[in-house]
Amino acid sequence: MSRAYLFIFTLPIMIVVMLLISPASVGVVIAGSVAYLLPFLGATWYFIGEARPLRLFLLDALPQMVGVMVGFLVLSVTGELAHFLIALAVLTAVGVFLSSAVILRGLPANTRVDLGLRPAMARLAPQRHGVITAGTTSLYVTLPLLAVSALAPAATPLYAMGDKLFRFGLVAFSPVLQVIQGWVPEGGPVTVAHRARRAAIIGPLFGLLGGAVITLATPTIAGMLSHGELRLTMAQALPFGLMFTVVACTQIIGLACLVAMNQSKALASSTVLGAIAGVPLILGAAYFLDAWIVAWAVVVSELVVLAYQAYALRRQLSRQKVTAPSVV
Repeated sequence: MSRAYLFIFTLPIMIVVMLLISPASVGVVIAGSVAYLLPFLGATWYFIGEARPLRLFLLDALPQMVGVMVGFLVLSVTGELAHFLIALAVLTAVGVFLSSAVILRGLPANTRVDLGLRPAMARLAPQRHGVITAGTTSLYVTLPLLAVSALAPAATPLYAMGDKLFRFGLVAFSPVLQVIQGWVPEGGPVTVAHRARRAAIIGPLFGLLGGAVITLATPTIAGMLSHGELRLTMAQALPFGLMFTVVACTQIIGLACLVAMNQSKALASSTVLGAIAGVPLILGAAYFLDAWIVAWAVVVSELVVLAYQAYALRRQLSRQKVTAPSVV
């Protein structure tokens, strides 16, 4: 219910802000806003909490993956980005309803579900570290496009296309992250440290693969989405590919490992450091240099986040005796 109220409050704000940035694409903005926010109504938090990665995959991650695939199929036929986003939103909504049904069905018969706004908001108070993480991450992730639009408007269409494909990559990566989030704590406290170490080593390989795909495919996909009007070079696509690689690593180490080891404060601290490093770099690059230096500034800020998270994880692992159980 807390997330439902946040969705209701946030959706119109997001639509208005995005329409101010891109007033010519009303359908894309509305469909994109819904598709972007709907996953946050899902039950990732619940299935991770009960350590049920199979449920997480089937009821939460799989509908989103199918939505991405169906969306790309529709996009290849119609050439309309709004159709891709609508397909993604519809399949994501299916996952939200299935997950909600499973949660409600599992409640004791006499459980009362409180629909009130005040208790829903009160439940958010203990989540301050998560709010700090989300808020500061949003600041230095969304700031670059705003800075480019305001200070280097001529480069906005090209930068926006690279940024859009980077975000599509994160949408496709989210099911992988969610499965890892469920797998790390699944075996209980005895295996968390061991699994966190394995996730931190193996997980970023997905980031490297995704970053390579984004770098190599962005010029072709950008031309297809823009009907040949926007042409990004491989050099222009490179920072977005690196951006994806680093963000994938920070998501795995931060959201899957540090959170499972009760280190949400370290996760919040890493994003604050990233904002402190990234905001002046991004604004300075947009004002004094060009849009592509802005993209590299984002990479630098994400590397700051990754460095602190890696340090925090290593410090936490060193405090525990990591043993590899016979069955993991």
